[in-house]
Amino acid sequence: MRNKWLLFLALAIMVFVSAFGMGFSRSGQQVDLNSLSESDLAMLYAKSLDEINRLESAKEVLLEKLRELKSTSHDIDSLNRQQRELVARLESLSCDAALTGSGITITVDVPEGAFLSWDWAITLVNNAYSAGALGVSVNNVRLSPKWYVYYESGQLFVEGKALTSPFVFDIVGEPESILSAMYLPSGVFDTLQVWGVRIEHELEPELTIQKCDR
Repeated sequence: MRNKWLLFLALAIMVFVSAFGMGFSRSGQQVDLNSLSESDLAMLYAKSLDEINRLESAKEVLLEKLRELKSTSHDIDSLNRQQRELVARLESLSCDAALTGSGITITVDVPEGAFLSWDWAITLVNNAYSAGALGVSVNNVRLSPKWYVYYESGQLFVEGKALTSPFVFDIVGEPESILSAMYLPSGVFDTLQVWGVRIEHELEPELTIQKCDR
């Protein structure tokens, strides 16, 4: 029984060894299993076990490398996605793309003949940015990073465009903070209202201002 079992095992080992190129050439002389002694079969069995263990170890190394590659690929995809989101955010903040977020809409309705300082809008915009505003537009004209506005003869000049009342300021940022900055004692709102300017505001859960017209 033991010889038959060893013979069967040796045959299986030879098939395995032949498949993995362990020295049994397909074109070489066939090995007569009956001519192998038990010690030969035992030696062949031991060598086969060593080869199997070596192949198993190599397989585990390859599987670990594959897992590392998959993890690296996932990390790269995540990094690329973060980079794309960052680039898009930078473009929107730099005025090269539309900017969307929560914010506030402030409407300044200046009555005809009201005497207002030339820089009241500068104060309003500065207050907004000081309160964390990310972007501002006036009557759909987006302020660029090098923005400049001034008021003259009932018109507000924004980025080279002459705008007429009412002036609608769309401001992307934290609405409550921006509104608080506008209502500071003796601040811009108080000054405007002294001259009969009507001011309305509306908090916006989502507000979009367009990119700059360069």
